[in-house]
Amino acid sequence: MKNAEECQSLEEIRKCIDVIDKRIIDNLAIRSEYVKYASKFKKSVSEVSAEERVRAMLKLRRVWAEEDGIDPEFIESLFKNIVQFFIADEKLEWNKENRIKFN
Repeated sequence: MKNAEECQSLEEIRKCIDVIDKRIIDNLAIRSEYVKYASKFKKSVSEVSAEERVRAMLKLRRVWAEEDGIDPEFIESLFKNIVQFFIADEKLEWNKENRIKFN
């Protein structure tokens, strides 16, 4: 894939953006697998929310955003949405796993 400065047309730019977006989606799918597997290590559904971990994680994502010259407010908002979605998904996974254990 070309660097942005190497692109000679809007079409090339858009193709590169499509490649990047596909990579983002692929990585979110991988992240999802880790989240589902993490539920196996948690003793209660309340551990799934991991509020302290989420706060620390969001703070670190802001630092990474600043390092890369991306608006930290945007990145924090984006990751809040990602985390909320995956926490809900992980809670479902945790409940499913633990219903099996206790039935």
